[in-house]
Amino acid sequence: MLSQERAIEIYSLEAERVNMQQDKYGRVLSACANHNIFEPQVSQWIYGRGFRPSWPDGHPFAVCISHDIDVIFKKEQNKPIYFGGFSNVINIAKYELGRRFLNYDKNYVDENQSPSKVVAINEELGIKSSYYFLSLNKGDQDFNYETTAAELEGIFNIITEQGSEIGLHGGHSAYRDFEKLLIEKENLVKSLGNPLKGYRNHYLRFDTKKTWSFLQKAGFEYDTTLGYADCAGFRNGMCYPFRPFDMVEQKMEDIFEIPLIVMDHSLFAYMEFDKEAIFRILKQFISSIKSVNGVFSLLWHNDKFSGLALDIYTEIIEYLKKEDALFITGKDLITYWKSKEYHLDLEARLFNT
Repeated sequence: MLSQERAIEIYSLEAERVNMQQDKYGRVLSACANHNIFEPQVSQWIYGRGFRPSWPDGHPFAVCISHDIDVIFKKEQNKPIYFGGFSNVINIAKYELGRRFLNYDKNYVDENQSPSKVVAINEELGIKSSYYFLSLNKGDQDFNYETTAAELEGIFNIITEQGSEIGLHGGHSAYRDFEKLLIEKENLVKSLGNPLKGYRNHYLRFDTKKTWSFLQKAGFEYDTTLGYADCAGFRNGMCYPFRPFDMVEQKMEDIFEIPLIVMDHSLFAYMEFDKEAIFRILKQFISSIKSVNGVFSLLWHNDKFSGLALDIYTEIIEYLKKEDALFITGKDLITYWKSKEYHLDLEARLFNT
């Protein structure tokens, strides 16, 4: 059983200030943790002190399913290869004319990863989720689409009509550049015509010393970036939405974090799990979260909606439904959490205030 001092230490990510191992993207590695990241130890400790969140209609726990929309378009490439000779010069000339007047080389929605496909699958499964869109300008790292693209207007509409949520997926530098963060937010707000509440940064890049305060100043209600890229698990021992604690200022930040427990890429690329191993660890996580009435947060990118990845996603959703989970968007989760003042109860039990 944790001591209060130890629970606060894990909650506030104190170990990362002592051992800040990072990858090439500046992301903290799971090796920095000095606690068991495969159990929500701090949430378990708070639950043991009498914290009892409840969910609508008697659901024992909640689930936030989310999708980072990194790539939507693919480019037609019809340009002939130059081998020399007069006939090939003619072909290249035809290509250049076609590119100008017949839309060669234009962008097309990749149907294998279209957000509308994701919405259709989720609707068939009977769930709502949160979609975080990049809002980059041409020339930005990983730029693929503009939020003003005509194709996106329809996509935005079907997401909101289904009752799901649209949030901002901040670009590579937004987490540490406040002006860039504001520009990206404003671009997406203009395209949507609606305010934004939720945020996750691209590649899970995050600076715990400044990003939360930037997001708070920019008017976001919550972030859901906090997790490990290289490993699934509980980065600060929490499976409850929480307000970050500023150890320097000794105060709570006025923004909520929905801790990210599992990212698809972590399972497939970093941990190199097969289907059996994926379900073994997910069932362990879900059991632990359910036992404390917590929140399971799963990130499944829009390029993982075909083949084996889609089969696994569908089985995960069906398993969560079997476990009687409440499927809820990030913004609705925070609205509900605040309405019950669970954050105040949680902080009082953690800090004895």
